[in-house]
Amino acid sequence: MLEYEASILVDIHHESSLLVLADGLGMDTIIYNTLRLHSDPHNLVLVSNYRLPEARFLTGILEKNGIIHSPGIITAEVNNKEREAIYKRGGVVFVSSRILVVDLLMERMPATLVSGVLILRAHELHEACQDSFAIQLLRERNPQLFIKAFSDNSLSLTSGYNHAERIMLQLGISKLVLWPRFNMQVVSCLNESQPDVEEVRVKLTSEMIICQSCILDLMKASLKELCDQNPTLNTDDLTLEKALLPNFDSLVSLYVDPLWNQLSSVSRRLVGDISSLRRLLHLLIEGDAVNFLTNMEGLRQAALASLGVTQKSEINSKRAASRGCPSWFLMDQADRLLASARSRVYADYSKSMFLHFFKLL
Repeated sequence: MLEYEASILVDIHHESSLLVLADGLGMDTIIYNTLRLHSDPHNLVLVSNYRLPEARFLTGILEKNGIIHSPGIITAEVNNKEREAIYKRGGVVFVSSRILVVDLLMERMPATLVSGVLILRAHELHEACQDSFAIQLLRERNPQLFIKAFSDNSLSLTSGYNHAERIMLQLGISKLVLWPRFNMQVVSCLNESQPDVEEVRVKLTSEMIICQSCILDLMKASLKELCDQNPTLNTDDLTLEKALLPNFDSLVSLYVDPLWNQLSSVSRRLVGDISSLRRLLHLLIEGDAVNFLTNMEGLRQAALASLGVTQKSEINSKRAASRGCPSWFLMDQADRLLASARSRVYADYSKSMFLHFFKLL
C-alpha cells in the first residue's frame, strides 16, 4: 500500500464520509483494504451499488490473501433462509439495494446488528434511488451505523446543481473527503517512480476522416437549428466544441429539462438527433466498421419508415419535416456519410448488394 493510500484510510476510518478520489489513484486498493478491515464475524458491514463480477473478484482476492471470514454475496438466486444465515454470519456482505429493502421491510435483516454500509460509485446515486431508501430504513432501526461512500468520478459530481451535497444529504453524511491528483502527498509519492510512457497513435483512414467530417457538419447544423428554434437557450454552451465533451448530454439536459414541456416537437427531435450523432461519432473511433455501418443503416431505416418510403429519392422535404424525420438525414453530408460507411465494409457496395439479392433468388 502506498503512503497516501494509508492516509486516505485513516481519513475515512473514524466517521461517516464521502470519499472523492481522483481517477487512477487506486480506488480498488482503498475499497479492498476497507473490506479487509471489516472482514470480522463481530461486524456486519453491507456493500451496496456494486457489480457482481467486482464482488466475486474482491472476494477471491481476500480469500487468496488469507482472510478466513470471506465476504458473503446475496443475489436473487439466494433463498430467504440462506439470506438470514449470511446476515447472521457477520462480516462483509454484498447485497443489492433492491434485495436489502425487501429484507428490511420483511424483517429478515437484523438491522440492529449492522455496523455500517459501504456504497460504491456514489456519483451514480440519485434522489429516487433505492440505496437512499435502504439507508433511511437502516438509520431508523440503527442510528449508530456508519456510512462510507466512494467515488472516483469527480466530473459527475460537478455536473448539475449541488450534486455532491444532495448525495451527502440523502445518505446522512456530513464529511466530504477530497483527494485530488495535485495533493502534495500524492504528487510526492508518484514522483518517486516516473512511468516510462510510449505513445502509439493510429491514424484514421480516408473513409473514417470523411465520416468524421460529415458527422461534425451534421452535428453543427443540428445545434444551429436547435438554437434558432429556441432563442432563450444559452448558445455559448451549445456549440460544436462543447458537443465533443463526454458530459455534453448532461449539459443539454441541464438547459432543456426545465423547458421540456414548452419545447416544440421539432426541438425535442433535435435533442435526440444530436445525441444519436454523438453516439455515431463515438462508435466511429471506438467500434469496428461493421458495427458503425449497422447503426448507420438502422438510423436510415428508421427515418425512411417514419415517412413510409423505401428510398430517400421518394422523400418530400415538407412531408419529412411534418412527420418527424431527422433534419440531418435530408442533408448531402448524410449521403456522403452513408456512402463512406458502406465503402469501409464493401469493396464495391452495389456489386455486393447485387450478389446478395441474387443468392436470395
